Amino acid sequence: MLKQLIKATAYKIAPRFSAEMDDRWWLAKNVRELSRRAAACQTAADYLDALEATHGFPASQNRSEILAMMEVVRALRPRRACEIGSMEGGTLFLLTQMCDPAAHVISVDWEYTVARRQCFPRFARRQQVLSLVEGDSHDPATLERVRTLLDGEPLDFLFIDGDSSYAGVKRDFEMFSPLVRAGGAIAFHDIVPDARARRGAEMPRDSGGVPQFWRELRARHPQSREFIQGPEQDGCGIGMIRWTGEGAYGV
Repeated sequence: MLKQLIKATAYKIAPRFSAEMDDRWWLAKNVRELSRRAAACQTAADYLDALEATHGFPASQNRSEILAMMEVVRALRPRRACEIGSMEGGTLFLLTQMCDPAAHVISVDWEYTVARRQCFPRFARRQQVLSLVEGDSHDPATLERVRTLLDGEPLDFLFIDGDSSYAGVKRDFEMFSPLVRAGGAIAFHDIVPDARARRGAEMPRDSGGVPQFWRELRARHPQSREFIQGPEQDGCGIGMIRWTGEGAYGV
């Protein structure tokens, strides 16, 4: 009976284990190729080309929008940066390449696969540190883990691309914006209404409540910037503000 139970359990585990091993092998191969290509890169566009050529870590961003944001990040030269919602890692990779060569970059995500947990730290340049914080960004314990990693130092740049509901993006902003230094920058993805919100059309994009939140935030920050590929596009778009250090939203 025990042998049968062990055998039945093995049959259930084997396919998942095999899939995980394949994913780890494939992504490890891709991150090696990405590192090789990145060594010759000079511009944000070069790094994005290298990323797109390897296929393993899609950025899920409109090209002109992410490049425009990364040029601003490069000029800002963050020593400490945080991304909420790293997904498959493409934007996280670009962020490491645009930050200071000795930067500490923090990724916050609900869950990382075993393969991506192993590969993402390899995005970091030689003197950089890349920390992965797995958990709900709305959980105070997650925020405290980020605080601990920062060790009393402020963020220079924060990119919010996690929960796209109005309450979700607002909560991320309320919780994490106080970590950003005055004069630093905070950016948001999905500020453009999707086709469903505009015309009731069923399309893949889902901007959720981010466009509404962005409109409210932009009204409070006249020096905000928008990177939008086309006025009639289906979702996406990036909005950025220079943080004044006012504290939580609504203050």
